[in-house]
Amino acid sequence: MSGSIDLKRKRPMEEDYGKTPEEGYAQGEAAATERYRAILRLVRDEQTATAKKNSAEVERNSLSDQIALLEEMLHKGDRFDIRAEKTRLKAELRRAKEEVKAIKVPFVDWEKLGEGWFWSRP
Repeated sequence: MSGSIDLKRKRPMEEDYGKTPEEGYAQGEAAATERYRAILRLVRDEQTATAKKNSAEVERNSLSDQIALLEEMLHKGDRFDIRAEKTRLKAELRRAKEEVKAIKVPFVDWEKLGEGWFWSRP
């Protein structure tokens, strides 16, 4: 028992919770606010990193598809029909645009939630 930190403090309840209920409530509220803001910072950082990764993957996939098209053109030689390939690619592009339109991303208004600092850098 002699090594316990609680025994060395003169007023452990006051040090942990404040002298009045209002002070204790304010300390608890400040601690909760800081905890949830830290969680929101983690979410923001994750979303930013995910967006960067997605952008890099799109670039990689685009280059990979261009290389595949060039290889197909080299393989087919004179039999490669550019007009048919252009028509096929336009159809794929229309399909991809429709898929992008169908995806709805919810908007979070951090100002209305009282967390306007969310997208500002620390």
